[in-house]
Amino acid sequence: MQDDFIASLTYEVREEVVERYFYERRLIELQIDHIHELARKTRKLEKTLHRCFAHIYKFLIDDSSIMQFGTIMSNKRSCFIKSEAPVTAEHRLSLGARICSLTGRRKFKRLVFAEYEELEKVAQEYESAYEDMKEECEAVCHNIRTFQKNHDVMIIIGFLKSMDTELLIKKHFLGDNFSPEEIGSVDQGLAFKRPRIEQFQLTPPPETPSMDTVAGPLTALASAVYDAHTDKIKRALKQL
Repeated sequence: MQDDFIASLTYEVREEVVERYFYERRLIELQIDHIHELARKTRKLEKTLHRCFAHIYKFLIDDSSIMQFGTIMSNKRSCFIKSEAPVTAEHRLSLGARICSLTGRRKFKRLVFAEYEELEKVAQEYESAYEDMKEECEAVCHNIRTFQKNHDVMIIIGFLKSMDTELLIKKHFLGDNFSPEEIGSVDQGLAFKRPRIEQFQLTPPPETPSMDTVAGPLTALASAVYDAHTDKIKRALKQL
């Protein structure tokens, strides 16, 4: 009778250990899922950031002016995006509303400033999302290390071997083809891949100085671009 009681108690303890293992494991799986959701949202902001760079590059026209723009931003990565991004009708109307009362050089300057203000705003939003995601990756990596420290997989496997948990193991790991002989390979299957911000291949947040900081140099750049491409710019402004 006493042996039965001890056996029953031992079984309950082992069952509790296994259940706690699966519960804490599921929490980390949910945290990793959350990181992937953050990545999807951050990637949308990244695309918007790319469009902002592409828009301002269109108005700077030539590579030399784009390089000067990078110098103004004190940002070696500012010229990393040169993809084509169509200027939508809504974007044209928005820009047109801001410059409709101006002509020539002043109109072009206002246009460049409007584009930079939008770039600055989006860059700040993107940097915030990127840093939040980076911090989340670091937090989950810490949780994984703690989980691995608190749960020795080989001990868990030993518990599983001594319990009637075949269906539980099948459900969580190997499907209906699991056999007892394969339990030695479960260790690798249980390992978490620690999330790192680099694995998502997101663009590092660019430096975007405030408008007050860049107003003077940006005015000079816009004036130089206007002088170099006056006819082309005048034709483009008529389309706004």
